[in-house]
Amino acid sequence: MGFLSDFRYRHISQTATVDDLLKEAFRKSIHFGAALVPLAARFHFSLTVSALALALLAYVYCEYQRLHGETIPIVSRITA
Repeated sequence: MGFLSDFRYRHISQTATVDDLLKEAFRKSIHFGAALVPLAARFHFSLTVSALALALLAYVYCEYQRLHGETIPIVSRITA
């Protein structure tokens, strides 16, 4: 068995698929990126705040579109 299969059977569950594990790893990487925001703010505060504001506006727009039945290719896959 490969590394992911061994890891799945020993530590996560026997029903999780590799695709599920990859989705979870991607989700965790988003949270890890959010944890780096204070560090980024220490070096470039105004740039960090601007990036967060832009991300918030993009999220609000995407949610608005989703509520009206539209799909946004990348965002829809991430939030699925």
